[in-house]
Amino acid sequence: MITAFGEDKVQRLFFFAILMLGGCSNPTQNAQDAVAYNLLDPDSAKFREVRTTDTGAVCGQINGKNRMGAYVGFKNFVAVKIGDEWFSTIVDLNNDVMGAIHQQRYLEACDPEGLEHFLKGEAVAREVERQVQETADAIEAEINAEYGFPDDEPVDIMETTAPEPTDEQIRQIEEASSPDE
Repeated sequence: MITAFGEDKVQRLFFFAILMLGGCSNPTQNAQDAVAYNLLDPDSAKFREVRTTDTGAVCGQINGKNRMGAYVGFKNFVAVKIGDEWFSTIVDLNNDVMGAIHQQRYLEACDPEGLEHFLKGEAVAREVERQVQETADAIEAEINAEYGFPDDEPVDIMETTAPEPTDEQIRQIEEASSPDE
């Protein structure tokens, strides 16, 4: 028989357990939130065939609305938690290069033995992104040096003016435009 004290203790434990469970995050929901964030209208996300692999990757299909407000059709997705952050990929086969890369990532991550390949792919993607940014920075620095733009100020190349022509260039233009005698 449970005494009043024991009954109170059981109720407190039960209440504590409910609070703990209510505060626990749902990995599948967190993954779906991360995937939906990539959509134009995250609130329009519809999911199906969502599953968690033995390795913790969350795989499934997502559908969302386009700019016109119409659903575009279900596409495969994969989400993986690395540290405290969720990384997700939606497979868009209409994009030739990236679609193929995302399809490969989807297949690798949703195959329990392929998660390691997916994580390596993420590292490769980050390295490629770093190299592209490095190249863009080098090109910007070269343009700034060639045209005398300050390095610390953004420049809108569409609003910049051409340098003033030299006296020699003006003379050549005048000679080329004067009528032959």
